[in-house]
Amino acid sequence: MARRSGEELEKKALEIIRSSKDGVLQSNLWKMLGVTSKEVARIVLNLERKGLIRRERILQSNRWTYRIMIVDNKPSRLSIESAPCILCEKDSLCGIGGDSSHLKCKLLEEWILRQGESLVD
Repeated sequence: MARRSGEELEKKALEIIRSSKDGVLQSNLWKMLGVTSKEVARIVLNLERKGLIRRERILQSNRWTYRIMIVDNKPSRLSIESAPCILCEKDSLCGIGGDSSHLKCKLLEEWILRQGESLVD
């Protein structure tokens, strides 16, 4: 059997993970891919570093493993609706070079930072 490249294996792993509603156990993924557990650990770490998946440590059959799930990168409409600009009284004055600007707005800066923190949680 011809050896598959790391990129091909990552793509196949993503397909498998994406096709499962509740994610895939890392302890099963290596069997599905037909590779060693060490190879799948490397694949999973690469995909996690790229921000494509996330791992959740779980106890399965009295052994620790990881449930691997696709990261949902779709922007939330609710998060956009909560932006301070929507209700800002200076909105009509806001513009690049003006007295008020989104580039200098502390409220907007704090909101963006909070949005970033919520992605990490």
